[in-house]
Amino acid sequence: MLGGIIALAAGLKDVVGHAFEPLDLAHALLLSGGVALFLAGDVAFRRTLDIGPGHLRAVAATLALATIPLGLTISALAQLTALVVFLSGSLLLEARAAR
Repeated sequence: MLGGIIALAAGLKDVVGHAFEPLDLAHALLLSGGVALFLAGDVAFRRTLDIGPGHLRAVAATLALATIPLGLTISALAQLTALVVFLSGSLLLEARAAR
């Protein structure tokens, strides 16, 4: 999970400076890969401690990687927006399922 946070922070550094420009492959991978790595670590953590299902977070990790083409072709902000939408939707669905 910590590796994911570090990768995400490195990707965000470039997003802040060049939000409306397309990213190169390395920065797009850092941004999406950091989120996916964090979510995969969280799923493993939840399974190890048996504190709840993580299937929605695993799906969100996969969707996070699917945002890489947005960063490469449109802009860093488009990729970041898609990441926020996927994560928010995942958390809302998870909260609704917990009720």
